[in-house]
Amino acid sequence: VACMPPFGWSCFLCDLAVEGEAGGGAASASAAKACDAGANLRVTPRDAFGRRAYLAPLGLTVTVEGGRLVEVELQPRGRRAVLRVAVHERARSSEASVFLEVERRDGRAPAPTSAYSCAYDEAAYPCSGRKAGAFVVPL
Repeated sequence: VACMPPFGWSCFLCDLAVEGEAGGGAASASAAKACDAGANLRVTPRDAFGRRAYLAPLGLTVTVEGGRLVEVELQPRGRRAVLRVAVHERARSSEASVFLEVERRDGRAPAPTSAYSCAYDEAAYPCSGRKAGAFVVPL
């Protein structure tokens, strides 16, 4: 997911819905083309495996093993992403590993991945820990 002026918010091998400011409903076509950082972006991966997503506003690459990425909600201004992970139909597992890779953004060194938090289920239960540098998410 990236902002590509003059075309606006774009994604590849995914469906993208652009909504206005938080709670503001659907954005106008001009707001979507303007790459409004206050917009809420809802991304649904459409690739064969649903394992990876690159979120350019955050400089964040997400890789899922043992599951599939169902949806990403991205709030560029708030620098927040919510990932929805589910069981992969062809590789059933009781847990998924979610790897985060952060690149340098705006000349600043990235925060270490240990600075990120992980929760699952809408009730925000903590993930069951880390394994080899990944968050472990029960499915």
